[in-house]
Amino acid sequence: MQEDNQQTSQYVQSPQPRTDIGFPSGGAKENGSKSSIVKWVFVIVGILLIVIAGVWYVFNSSMGSSGSSPSPTPSSGLSSFATLEPEVEPTPSPTPESISKSDIRINVLNGTGKAGEASFLKGELEGAGYENVEAANAQSQDETRTTATFSEKVGQDEVDEITKILEDIYESVRVRKSEVSGDFDIEILTGPRKESEAPSSTESPSPSPSPSPSPSPSE
Repeated sequence: MQEDNQQTSQYVQSPQPRTDIGFPSGGAKENGSKSSIVKWVFVIVGILLIVIAGVWYVFNSSMGSSGSSPSPTPSSGLSSFATLEPEVEPTPSPTPESISKSDIRINVLNGTGKAGEASFLKGELEGAGYENVEAANAQSQDETRTTATFSEKVGQDEVDEITKILEDIYESVRVRKSEVSGDFDIEILTGPRKESEAPSSTESPSPSPSPSPSPSPSE
């Protein structure tokens, strides 16, 4: 009986071999996560270095291009600023050069229906120094005012001079600036003259011939 108890106690006290079954130990897992974190840190640091190097290169390139050019121009870098362009004032359109008095061509049209009116004004203008004057009849023969049309090539001095001549002769004068038909620079359509300038309708009687003396009888 004692032998049986001893065998039983020996059986109970003898340790059995222990077998670990399950997940790996926590130390290996912790070491793997630490190594992956270190790898990501190196990757992020490398990316940041590349970005900083690119920004530095672009900045130096923009500064160098702005320093070499005489006038600042907007660059594509990060430090570029918009530059305001100076306002350009519109240039006025050039005015045509005035032609000389001797080259001005004038067309005088008789609009009154009275013979000789255009020729009369032609003589007045030629007396003022205008050499190229032509006279003709207008289509309308019932004009009530004198109209003078000047082209843009006629100077203001000539406009004032001719206007003064017309105002001294005619009752009503209208002056305007416009294109003139044909090769003329001025066109004048005559109207009625003032009473002091109107031609006399009555003719002065011709003097009667004086009788010749009769010869005295000879003695």
